[in-house]
Amino acid sequence: MLRVGFIGAGSTASAHFAALQRVEGTRVTAIADPMAERTQERASQLGARVVPDVASLWEHVDAVWVCSPPHLHVEHAVAAARAARHVFIERPIAHSLNAASQIIAACREADVRLMIGHAGRFNPVLQRLRRLVTEGDLGTLVALWSRRFGETSPAEIPWWRRDWRRGGGFTIEWGIAELDFLRWTGEAVAGPIKRVHGRTMFSRNDYPDLDDYARATLSFASGAVGGFEGGLSAPLGGGTARAALGTRAMAAVEGRALRLRYTGDGAERMIDVPPLYDPEHHVNTAILAQDREFLRAIDERRDPAISGEDGRANLALCLAIHRSSREEREISLDEL
Repeated sequence: MLRVGFIGAGSTASAHFAALQRVEGTRVTAIADPMAERTQERASQLGARVVPDVASLWEHVDAVWVCSPPHLHVEHAVAAARAARHVFIERPIAHSLNAASQIIAACREADVRLMIGHAGRFNPVLQRLRRLVTEGDLGTLVALWSRRFGETSPAEIPWWRRDWRRGGGFTIEWGIAELDFLRWTGEAVAGPIKRVHGRTMFSRNDYPDLDDYARATLSFASGAVGGFEGGLSAPLGGGTARAALGTRAMAAVEGRALRLRYTGDGAERMIDVPPLYDPEHHVNTAILAQDREFLRAIDERRDPAISGEDGRANLALCLAIHRSSREEREISLDEL
């Protein structure tokens, strides 16, 4: 039985609680979170204990899910590695590249597994779209893009989620999932992202550290282009859309299905994929698949599918967008 601990018991952790109950040979045994009442309620549902602080976790767990605010990830992940406990970190890996490097080095030195929570890579519809790109169905990749818009009241989100310097803000907290999709899919066929040109907006005077809009153009080594746009203050623009354009065809995500159309033939094809949410078991299938991957990596003593380096590269893209906007110029990722 693999004993699992949690640092943080908020909404993000709750999705993992539901998923891990579906994994045989695994049990959530301990949780550390300063919000005692909420933590006790969730621990009781799981048959886990509540510990007074992070240092008290280690004797009760073999692996830990770090679901604390991003600016605390380095403290918590490094402590876990030094205690020889395997480390899963919800995105982003950290709030700075230096902190991300510290986490990666600590886990490597301790020889423990490290995985970053980019669950989009396990979303069935995104996996299918990526296969269309990587298997050549669309031809040579020309462009790849993602849009993510919604309307959120800043007053209703935690303070750290409003501060991009602590790993919050739209670009990092929400946009990093879309940037991971672009990098994961595009770099498989178009080589690494080389340059970033971005703009961010801080449109709410009451929340000067909250970037609530971002737009970026990513240049891949092959010449293919990636595009990302989104924001938190868009009452008519809710939802997420992703698409890929190749020299032979174009594919776009529409709900849980994919629309595919080849250049010049006029016919559209709908590719159905399994649902993201399993209503019978009340579990997000991408989160479940992601958690199973991490647990298999521990059991098989191998690197997980999403490494610390992946997490750091995604954070670098976010920070490059901010820097490009501040300096009003295109940023080479070599500068970071």
